[in-house]
Amino acid sequence: MSCRFPLLALWLLLVPVTATAQQLPPAATEPARAAQPAGPRNAAAPAAVVASMLLPGAGQWLQGQSRWVPYLAVEVWSWLRFRQRRADSRRLAERYRDLAWNVARRVSGITDGGRRDTVFEYYEAMTHYTASGLWDMSESQEGIQPEQDTATFNGQVWWLARGLFFHGGEDFPAGSPEYEEALAYYRQHGIPERYAWAWSGSSLEQQVFMDLITDSDDAYREGTRMLGLILANHVASTVDALITARLRALASDRTSFRSGLAPEGTGARLRTEVRISF
Repeated sequence: MSCRFPLLALWLLLVPVTATAQQLPPAATEPARAAQPAGPRNAAAPAAVVASMLLPGAGQWLQGQSRWVPYLAVEVWSWLRFRQRRADSRRLAERYRDLAWNVARRVSGITDGGRRDTVFEYYEAMTHYTASGLWDMSESQEGIQPEQDTATFNGQVWWLARGLFFHGGEDFPAGSPEYEEALAYYRQHGIPERYAWAWSGSSLEQQVFMDLITDSDDAYREGTRMLGLILANHVASTVDALITARLRALASDRTSFRSGLAPEGTGARLRTEVRISF
């Protein structure tokens, strides 16, 4: 009797566990992947990409990456450099306009009516020609008599107009359709009297003028390149944040935790499984 009682007690303890395991639904015995907790960095992944689009380095800061510093440094430096070079370009442009007015345009004798500044192409032409030439060679005659000296800007324009509209190298008289078309081209592209210039006896000033235009143009182009660098920095930071978020998502998918009850004979046993994929 004393030996049978412990065996009976052990049998009574095992029977409920076995019965319970046999009554479990199939879903309970299948392994299930443990849910991955959504940490702050994973939750901030979309926000990090958008933040990097708006401000380089912001996405890296949200993701806890130390490389947000160079992205932000490039952004700040590029904008400061852009503003500085554009300001330099405007300052140099004002200087070459002043020089043109005080020397070349006054030498031409056209100073009445106040100063008139105009487009960049006008000042660029002043670097290639010593003088603009006459607009009308004979004011006593009716209409405009174009400049003939091809060493001047207006003379070159009239020579080009003749080449475009005087077909076959023939001279067409005033009033003919060909002549009127050439004259219309001259009116459109020539330098009128109120904008005439002449660097006569001022070759040194013309050289300084050319240097100022070159420096101003270089400063403007460098400012434009800074805009390209700013855009590239935004793109690089955005792609960086996107790749970092993707790599972290893939890293979380490589590790999985499974647990459940597996059937064994007439009973069941607890099964735990950890998988790491490489």
